[in-house]
Amino acid sequence: MGNIAGVKRDFKALEKRRLKGLKLRREGMPRSEVARRLGVSRHAVRQWEKQVEEGGEEAVLWNGRAGRLPRLMESQVEELIRMLIEGPMRHGFDTPIWTCRRVGKLIEKKFWIHYHPDHVWKILRRIGFSVQKPIRRAKERDEKYDLKLEEASLAEVKKKTQKERRKIVFIDESG
Repeated sequence: MGNIAGVKRDFKALEKRRLKGLKLRREGMPRSEVARRLGVSRHAVRQWEKQVEEGGEEAVLWNGRAGRLPRLMESQVEELIRMLIEGPMRHGFDTPIWTCRRVGKLIEKKFWIHYHPDHVWKILRRIGFSVQKPIRRAKERDEKYDLKLEEASLAEVKKKTQKERRKIVFIDESG
């Protein structure tokens, strides 16, 4: 489910609490009393005991990370970065633009790991890529005219539009 509140957890303190609980259990304290003293459920204390039974005391130690392990290995991430830099056309796509859907397809094709397109952007952000949206321009535009228009002053534009019987409309004011 994740950490909705965004609260940072002190994993070393949690580890210390588990070890203290196990020590109290070894000393013969009832599970319910250990749970009450440490502010956890009896079930949690039982889980710690079960983990120690199955994997030794190392099983309750903090392993350096929280949450699920990433499905892409570090070597695969490095290869993905290389492929992204090569560009989409090199990997069989028609246009030179990466989309989350395309990156997801590339990951699935190359590494046999499926990610939903909505999750791919998290991977891209983690490896240093950011969303880039191209500027939308009409196909019929006249770039030379656009440059001239930018250079011209508003007064010149007004004169020209009056002469050509046109109107200037400011989109943000036209409603």
